[in-house]
Amino acid sequence: MRIPIEQCEPWRILLIELVNLLSLFLTHARHARGARATAVMFEQIVRRLHILEKMPGHEGGMIIRRIGNSQQSLSKPDYYIFFGNLAFRGTDAILRTGKITNGTSHLANALDQAFNCFYAQGIFALYLQLPGQSIEKIDQLRLSLNILARFRSAVEDNASITFRYFGRAMTVPLISDCNGRPDPNLTVVAGINALSAVNMRELIKQARAFCELALIPGEGPSQSYGNGNTFNQIYRIRSFRSQLIQPLVEINNLPWMQDDQSRIANGSTTAPTEPGKPGQNAKTPERTCPPGSAVLSQALHPSAFDFSYGYLRIYLDASERMAQDAAERLFEISATGMDAPALAKYIRLSSMLLYALQKATSDPLPFERLLSYLHERLEQVSEKVLISLTIQRQAIKAQIQNRTTMVGMVHPRLLDLIALVKERMAVQQKIAAVRALDFKAGDLTVLADRFEITGDAADKVFRSLETCFDDRGSFNRSRFAACIDTFARFANGVFEMVWCILRHAPNADDRFSFLNALPLLADRLPDPKRALAFLLCDLFQSPLRVEASDRNAFGLASQMLRTHNQEGHIDLRSTPEDVLAVRNSLNTEIVRYAAWRMDIDALRVLTKFDAIQDALRRCVLNSTPAPLRPGRIPGFQFLLTLEREGLIFISLAGGKTARMVLRKAFAFYADPQSEIYQDPRFSTYLSDIVAHLRIVLRGMGRLGEPQDLDQLKLLEQSAPQLMALDADPAFARRVKQTLQWVAPVIRVIQARLNQDEPA
Repeated sequence: MRIPIEQCEPWRILLIELVNLLSLFLTHARHARGARATAVMFEQIVRRLHILEKMPGHEGGMIIRRIGNSQQSLSKPDYYIFFGNLAFRGTDAILRTGKITNGTSHLANALDQAFNCFYAQGIFALYLQLPGQSIEKIDQLRLSLNILARFRSAVEDNASITFRYFGRAMTVPLISDCNGRPDPNLTVVAGINALSAVNMRELIKQARAFCELALIPGEGPSQSYGNGNTFNQIYRIRSFRSQLIQPLVEINNLPWMQDDQSRIANGSTTAPTEPGKPGQNAKTPERTCPPGSAVLSQALHPSAFDFSYGYLRIYLDASERMAQDAAERLFEISATGMDAPALAKYIRLSSMLLYALQKATSDPLPFERLLSYLHERLEQVSEKVLISLTIQRQAIKAQIQNRTTMVGMVHPRLLDLIALVKERMAVQQKIAAVRALDFKAGDLTVLADRFEITGDAADKVFRSLETCFDDRGSFNRSRFAACIDTFARFANGVFEMVWCILRHAPNADDRFSFLNALPLLADRLPDPKRALAFLLCDLFQSPLRVEASDRNAFGLASQMLRTHNQEGHIDLRSTPEDVLAVRNSLNTEIVRYAAWRMDIDALRVLTKFDAIQDALRRCVLNSTPAPLRPGRIPGFQFLLTLEREGLIFISLAGGKTARMVLRKAFAFYADPQSEIYQDPRFSTYLSDIVAHLRIVLRGMGRLGEPQDLDQLKLLEQSAPQLMALDADPAFARRVKQTLQWVAPVIRVIQARLNQDEPA
């Protein structure tokens, strides 16, 4: 049974995600002391395999095979992927997803990363048989992947594979084939069948002898009993096959795939029909594996994939008719012209679907994608309709004319989205109110209601605030400091108002005066979370736009995370790099809030940092950069400083989204072959870029995980390439100063791994 073309895209996305997770597992498990460290990742792999079982027209196996032979050197490795009647090559998928707007080609990046991982580990073909629901087979697959992940290191060390497997020490001998070459498949056979090196040598010897005795006249060894491949020879023999567990995953077992070579070369898009894998009667399709990063970073943006009713239907329980109907209706509703009653119904449908999706699958990815889709739709609802909504515990109250409608048991994550959208609207209103004010004409009291500065003391607050501006409208920090006691009662409102004034100040000196005045209110804020929320909401409300005020927002947010700022009373134009060494003087409650806040608004956070990097590239590659003023893209040095402040903030705050931002920055700045190092137009800035890389490295020291170790070691090895970029001895010294951070970062990550992982 073939899948209609229009229904292929959701399955293709799942295949890419699976390959992504397989590559991550192989990378991460290689450095882990035991299997527990990768347990969560393996569960994600199994969930996707269970979903893929539902796809019609497959026969239980997937194949991924490199295009070209293992001796060929390509600038970027490319692979064919097969499952059922789906077959595509990686470059086609990358080009397909690369057409996405706003640069959100997460799936393309995922494939690219996975193929690089497979190539680096010497994997030119990979077969994976679906384990079904069998607990025994799932555990066999887990053990096989753990062995394969450590195989290459064992070969390099010429030693057995040792690791802890859920409480017991595992030692798997490194097994060589009959030609004396270490063989990953034979090593897995030894591991899953608990065979010693002596047992395996005897098994290989017997299999070879049997094949020689069983030669058919006129056929050479390469044409019978497994094409001379030791692994295949073993499983061609019925008595061995009946006693040994056969691995569900095989690496570089190409001989049995040779009948398919001509079809591949001719570019057929139909998956092959195999003549039967060794040891099996059933025909098996072909293997698939995708790349990428953590669950949240996998193509969250709705435009990055075909997010549709068809995609959700794969995950939803077919027996849940109401959920299926809710999903179908959700995609039929336009959010643009929605009134309050329609929005209430939309929220009810969305909440029902979120609960149903959580019940139907433990895979977080479709759930996060649905939330991202809903967030985008809620942003399209009119301001008038959003104002009619209020959040009351786990319910939404909609004021519709003279009637009140309640929507109860709204999903908590949906409530977070609604709160974000309403908050963003409130921030936009406050900014608009300040923008419309003529400070030379005076009377700040028009802002009283908007910033909640009311009551008996309000007049005094506004009179004091007006004294902080001279006749030309310039701000005086000293006068502001003298009025701090007066501002204390309405510290949050004053903080927000001064920030709104700051972001529109045309003069750079004024902007820095405002910036250095705001920390004076920090100790007086009755609700510091509200102030940080206001700041982050403004910062990420227009993620595709890069503005001068963004640098100030990141710098101020970093200060708010800390309980002690040595530089708090000086003219702070750049956050000191050494704050990245701070541990004890962080406000843990505010830090947790900042991480949570970015995680629930992950798409906009990621998009903002993408926009900054894009602006960096464009201002160098596109002739003359735009002048520095609010609302315009500034020059390279300012953009680098802006990103520096952003990276410091996310490194201090932490969280899933922060890690994704940091990894993308590392990939951008740590590759000596990348555009920013190789394009001569960047040569003027090489020293600054290398210094910037040091900030990224120090951030990795705070947030890095074992899966980052390979890339860090690769950077360490690339020192000669980086130093060769510029003949200036000062540049070579700068490179050495930056790269001296790599080894300490690796040690810190390894120490965390050893500390966290149970025996």
